[in-house]
Amino acid sequence: VSILLAVVLGIASILAIVAFINHAAHSMDISKILHRVTREALEQARQGWPEPDPDADAADTGEALDVPDTAVPVRFVGHGWVQNVDYDGLLAAIPAGCRVRLDTFAGLYAVQNTPVCHVWPPDEVDDDVEDAIRRAVIVGETRTMQQDLAYGVRQLADVALKAMSPGINDPTTAHDALSHMGVLLADLLRRVPPAQRLSGERGQSLMVPRATTHEQLVGLAFDELRIASADQPTALIYLLEVLHSVERSLDTERRPDAVAALRRQATMVHTMSQDAPALDADRERVRAAYESMFTT
Repeated sequence: VSILLAVVLGIASILAIVAFINHAAHSMDISKILHRVTREALEQARQGWPEPDPDADAADTGEALDVPDTAVPVRFVGHGWVQNVDYDGLLAAIPAGCRVRLDTFAGLYAVQNTPVCHVWPPDEVDDDVEDAIRRAVIVGETRTMQQDLAYGVRQLADVALKAMSPGINDPTTAHDALSHMGVLLADLLRRVPPAQRLSGERGQSLMVPRATTHEQLVGLAFDELRIASADQPTALIYLLEVLHSVERSLDTERRPDAVAALRRQATMVHTMSQDAPALDADRERVRAAYESMFTT
């Protein structure tokens, strides 16, 4: 019985090792990685960016805010990635009637002694207020997608950029990354981006001028990819296809800023292709793709 049990356990151990190796190998498949990044970003979008309200007015992007010379800067005492901003906690930390301009945002790297925010009037700001404000801004060693959906876009763009680099030259992976980028942007651009102005119950006012916008997401997704693809006509056509697919997924009346940003990228792709050192036939392919998707 002991020998039989030992043999069974030995076989089970071998099978477990084979299963682990198989799982590890498949977990490194680029399509699975791209799918995981896209899924995580979509989950965060559904938690942090609300669905559009068809009866609501256009989103308020805040007001121009000049910080007075008397405003008190609250500074970081450490350094690291800004992972989360507790806006409710931040408003609660602000004295009644005060105004604040937040100078950071989730996804930015905090450098020691740079401003977290500026607060005025200065008479209401003391050490306790500054400490409470700092506690509302979570800084860590790594960047996360908890409030930073641009990080998901950045990761997908990085994969596509590496795939198109001369040292790798993997257009299939680049196309895969661009396809996942289209899925993510189609969801993000139809949602309501973070508010750039928040108000408290005691008359506090919080301005968030660095909050992520639709236009910033489009630029982050395509600017570097467009430049890196300048001499690759097929990659430029991939870009046009993704831009077209995302545009078709949007309500052009509710999201004119996002549509304008997408069309601006498409125009730059077309212009770049016509100026690139390529064969006339390749330039014609890009021109025909652009005209069929964005001029008809």
